[in-house]
Amino acid sequence: MSLNFFTISSVSLILTSFVLLIVLLIYGKTKLHRICAMFNFSVFVWAVGTLLISLYSKPSQALIGWKIAVTGGLFIAVLFYHTAYIVGGLLKKKILVIIYSQAAMFWLVSCFAKEQIVYGSWQPVFNSFIYPSATTIWTLMAIIWCTISLLGHYELLKFVKRSKGLKRTQGLYLLLGFAVGFLGGGSVLLPAWGISLYPIGNFGIAIYSIVMTYAILAYRLMDIKVVIARSFILACVYAPIILISLGLKLWAKDFLYAIFGDKWLLVPLGTFGALSFAGSFAYLFFQQKYDQKRFRQQNAQLSHLKEATRTAIEVHWENLLKNIPAFVTQLYRQEFNTDIEYAAVYFYDKKRAEYILFSYKAKKVDIAYLPKSILKTDPIPDWFGRAIASQANIKNPAISESIKYEEIEYLKDHLTDLNLIDSLEKLKRSMEKLRADVCTYCFYQDRLLAFMLLGKRQKGSYSEGEINTFSLLSHDISMAIRSGEQQDEVVKSHLDALVAVGTALEEKDAYTKGHSERVARYGQAIAIELVDVFPYTRIYDLPEKTHLAGLLHDIGKIGVLDSILLKPGKLTEEEFKSLQKHPLASLHIIQSLGSISEEVRDGIESHHEKYDGTGYGKGAKGHRIPPIARIIAVVDAYDAMTSDRPYRKAMSEEVAKEEINRVSGTQFDPKAVEAFNKAYAKGKLKRDIS
Repeated sequence: MSLNFFTISSVSLILTSFVLLIVLLIYGKTKLHRICAMFNFSVFVWAVGTLLISLYSKPSQALIGWKIAVTGGLFIAVLFYHTAYIVGGLLKKKILVIIYSQAAMFWLVSCFAKEQIVYGSWQPVFNSFIYPSATTIWTLMAIIWCTISLLGHYELLKFVKRSKGLKRTQGLYLLLGFAVGFLGGGSVLLPAWGISLYPIGNFGIAIYSIVMTYAILAYRLMDIKVVIARSFILACVYAPIILISLGLKLWAKDFLYAIFGDKWLLVPLGTFGALSFAGSFAYLFFQQKYDQKRFRQQNAQLSHLKEATRTAIEVHWENLLKNIPAFVTQLYRQEFNTDIEYAAVYFYDKKRAEYILFSYKAKKVDIAYLPKSILKTDPIPDWFGRAIASQANIKNPAISESIKYEEIEYLKDHLTDLNLIDSLEKLKRSMEKLRADVCTYCFYQDRLLAFMLLGKRQKGSYSEGEINTFSLLSHDISMAIRSGEQQDEVVKSHLDALVAVGTALEEKDAYTKGHSERVARYGQAIAIELVDVFPYTRIYDLPEKTHLAGLLHDIGKIGVLDSILLKPGKLTEEEFKSLQKHPLASLHIIQSLGSISEEVRDGIESHHEKYDGTGYGKGAKGHRIPPIARIIAVVDAYDAMTSDRPYRKAMSEEVAKEEINRVSGTQFDPKAVEAFNKAYAKGKLKRDIS
């Protein structure tokens, strides 16, 4: 009995398979996990058998080891196929019954049939190990073992071809591990057919057991290309170490024995240990070089996304949500050299109690598949709520932040809660209907504030790095929204004070008393008619913002002399120029509040522009006039015409309406005038609302 590399490989496999078995028994919850646990138990049995074979030199002792090894080996192939059967979603249970039955039959034969029938004559291999000769039964078992293994490989290959995302990666892991394990396990048996290959293949089986368990148990899988590259680096580093150690063991034995006597084996073992220690540093060095090269391009591309996260909180949340879809689609076109079908942001509207399509950017004009609003009970927001409530049952809480469509099936395999599985299935169908590849949630504590949907990439799929960056971006969007909510609460008290000042200002003049309140009310009524009319559709909460702009549009008159404001006659040119400054003065006053939306500010600054460009302000015309300003312009003129002035009596509402329509297209936006007519017809523009 002596220590050798066959023994070392067997011991390493025993330890590996035992640890993996314990891990699966503790953390495994699904049927696939149980099959993987049985697989590792079979590997453990095989390893125990090969350990006995490597230690004993008498046929009677080796026979025990071979019977144990054959028991484990027979079921390794069967359980590998069973794994492929479950992963591939196969339905033919008869094949499983046949495969398990043949394994049980050969096990009975190997354990209880006459020794000569199964194992034939015994032969020493490498002057150390006792191997059977390749009898008919032995060869038949090997052929069936290979057939079952290759059949499992074939089913996995079909699964990989039809799968995407993590499911495909999982299949690739199993295929890669199978190749290593198949070659490793097969090499241990080759001496039975007279092929002199030293039996250290258990190292390969250990690698396969680790890969298989990782692929089945892990929530997130590393890119298979990275694994292959790192495995290649590992092989390049450790292959010379193993060859040098084996060379000392096999070809320098006599030389070492002459120098060290019975302790000669310590030299190759010590060499192996020392080189392995040094090899770990060499492996880390080359892996770091590879990762630096791999991340260089990816980091350059993702830096633009991360740049957006650094400034997110500094930008008003509405502008941020509006610009994110265009930013993301442009980023992929410029930095990733590919297009994405669309990017869309849905924001929770408290008044409507649903998520509204706040902004989007699509490659094609037709976005009929994107609804204008999504209920709280829809699978997309519903999954977030369930995931947050069930975090104790979800090993990877990151899936409540961002989720990929192609990963949903893989994630379902790792859940046991039927409600969560059902919610994931509904989420999958909903994302499929919306043509969404990624959903990123923007939340604060357990409140889902918004979510972003990304359509398919034209080239490739979204990487894990991209998903993580989107999650980072969503966090900052959430903070921006939350910060905006808090600022709005503070600003509301300031707005009340400003409105009070504006009211007091109008109280000085009986002719303008209540003007701003009426403009706000009229403007809100017209805005309601325009919520589905382009370009007014671009403005979130258009009626409320128009109402606010109406209340504050003349606040800048606080800086105009009373002699001008209250003058009963015609203003001089200089006085009129002074009065024309009040929109800009209004803008300066409300800008100090910070969180007033850009649409409101623009509406106040430009409410005296005319559609044909002859108004005052910036001299804008047509579509360049801000939407809210176009509405305020109509209702400001309407209220002025229906109010008494020192130099004239008020027009009737009908006459004022006719005048508004007469200058439609020259002074006013025709769409705003059309909405004015609708609101007027509904009785929403009455001066007296009592």
